[in-house]
Parts: sequence; structure tokens; C-alpha cells
Amino acid sequence: MGTSFALRWMSLQKSVQLSLLQMLDLGTTLLGAAERYPDREAVVDGATRWTYGGWFECVRQVAGGLVEAGLRPGDHLVIVLKNRWQMAA
Repeated sequence: MGTSFALRWMSLQKSVQLSLLQMLDLGTTLLGAAERYPDREAVVDGATRWTYGGWFECVRQVAGGLVEAGLRPGDHLVIVLKNRWQMAA
């Protein structure tokens, strides 16, 4: 394997790592999906159905409420919920 192959391989690895990091960031993933597919179904839990746009609006409202309650960027918050759609918000 030549230097050129090694450099391309390293570049590919970095690209994949960055893609995985972006996928693991739920906020970034949700924002991107809400911008691209606001009317597509994102969350289904029994009779509850959310589009990406609706889900993003719910998350935005929850975040606003946390800021009003005094939470700031960098603060830690623990929430314990059952495996339901509310957990995604």
C-alpha cells in the first residue's frame, strides 16, 4: 500500500468518525431532519404520532421551559422516564 492509499484511508476514517458523531448527536440529527422533512412521520407510540416539525417544536418548547426554570448551557440535568415518546422530547 502506498502513501496515497494510506492518506485516503485516514481521510475516510475521519469522515466516518465525524458522520458517526453527528448521528449520535440527537439534537443535530433532529434539527437537520426537521429542516429537510418537516412533514414526515418521526415518532410513533400507539395513537401518538409526531412529524419531525412537530417533534422539533415540542423539543423547542421543553428547552424554553428549562431555560425559564434557570437551566443554562453546560448545566447537568437528569430525567428518568419510561420508554415512551415523551422521552424523545
